[in-house]
Amino acid sequence: MNNHSTSRQMQLHSTTTRNESGTTNPQGRYEGGNGITLVGGMLIALAGTLTLMAVTTPIFILSSPVIVSTTIVIGLYMTEFLTYRACGVTALTLFSWVTAERNFFLDCIPFKP
Repeated sequence: MNNHSTSRQMQLHSTTTRNESGTTNPQGRYEGGNGITLVGGMLIALAGTLTLMAVTTPIFILSSPVIVSTTIVIGLYMTEFLTYRACGVTALTLFSWVTAERNFFLDCIPFKP
């Protein structure tokens, strides 16, 4: 039986590479890229946004009478609905108050059997 402890060593290889300038770049990605690609993508997105605005603005202006009238109708409906609810709550409150006052006055009147 051997009592000597043997050490095991494992060699790990780095996943980084060095480019011509001597800086490390993990896994060799994004080499040679600069901000021109990002600026180009932003310009394409801006052009698409402006194009869609140019197409949809006339459609929005042509359909604005429908949008305005729909907004007025929905606003009137919501006003009617909220007024209806407020009148209902007011009626219940007044009914409760009248009942309480009636009971108060009936309790004050002495009845003779």
